[in-house]
Amino acid sequence: MRKAIPIGVNSYQKLREEDYYTVDKSRMIAEFLERKATVTLITRPRHFHRNIADTFGIRQEAR
Repeated sequence: MRKAIPIGVNSYQKLREEDYYTVDKSRMIAEFLERKATVTLITRPRHFHRNIADTFGIRQEAR
């Protein structure tokens, strides 16, 4: 079965639970660090969680 493209989905939890198509771009971090650029702009979709804790559902007590 093909995975659906998550158009309009802004919850990482929903992406994982409902098995949407995702792209892991975490290898880009090493690439950015190796470049030693003065400025690196990493954008996010509108209305996506504003910090990593919200994105991954980390509760305040667990931090």
